[in-house]
Amino acid sequence: MYMARSFMIHVSLRWNDQHVDDICLWPFAVRHAVWLYNRLPNRITGLTPLELLHKTRADHRDLLRAHVWGCPTYVLDPNLQDGKKIPKWNRRARLGQFLGFSDEHSSLVANVRHLGTGHVSPQFHVVFDDHFHTVFEDGERNEFTDAICDLLWNSNREIYAEDEFDEDGNLIYSPPPLDNVWLNEEERRDRRTRLLEQRERRDRVIRRLRDSVPATTLPNPRRIENVPNLIETSDSDSDSDSDLDSQLDSHSYISDIIDDYKEISLIIGIAFATWILLHDLLNAQAHFKKSMSNLGFIYNGLA
Repeated sequence: MYMARSFMIHVSLRWNDQHVDDICLWPFAVRHAVWLYNRLPNRITGLTPLELLHKTRADHRDLLRAHVWGCPTYVLDPNLQDGKKIPKWNRRARLGQFLGFSDEHSSLVANVRHLGTGHVSPQFHVVFDDHFHTVFEDGERNEFTDAICDLLWNSNREIYAEDEFDEDGNLIYSPPPLDNVWLNEEERRDRRTRLLEQRERRDRVIRRLRDSVPATTLPNPRRIENVPNLIETSDSDSDSDSDLDSQLDSHSYISDIIDDYKEISLIIGIAFATWILLHDLLNAQAHFKKSMSNLGFIYNGLA
């Protein structure tokens, strides 16, 4: 559904004429999205749904012949398709809209919508304008375009973490910045500054929590002094961002150890339960054999 909605939005932004973004065209967008999904390889396995269904490898030629849904399509004049001639100054093609491929043909025959009548029919002699170069949009923002932008911002925006503030309005947590591969030189310097500020904020929170704990409950001071400083302070610009990231994440090793112990405990529990089940099965088998031998002895005695 996300893919079909992207088709509709793309057409409405690139070509807003002749009702090309009519909501009645939604079923055609969904059908073309299904057609693409069945032919797109999986990022992990490299197999398409059709390959898994038919148990055969595909050459992906269909994707090479695919076109942008809703793009302008020029259909050759019917007389020229039949091999006839038309007057010299008559137009040789008519503008239509591509709505996917026909389900009634074995090859990739395009379904084209007539812009005047709205009739959709398969066409064999067509030219596709995948880049929307032959049509134009007025460039004005209308209520429909604003509604689409607001809907995408409110429903499709993914936020995994936001800035957190304390009761006094001080920033105590900020989501990590983007990785270096997405940033230029200036943005990388800003990223390093943000990471340093985040480290200082965490240190302030730790000191405030330590000061709030009564002195009687504090551990041995000697033990605290012997703990190595996992985050080394350095003003040198030669420190790499990867080292800074590793220092910021070094406090998570305790949780990793706890997770490992949980996995080990789960494996031991499953192994113990399996051993008990096998032990009961062996006892039941021995008891069954003993019962059968007793029945055979009684039968022989009666005979």
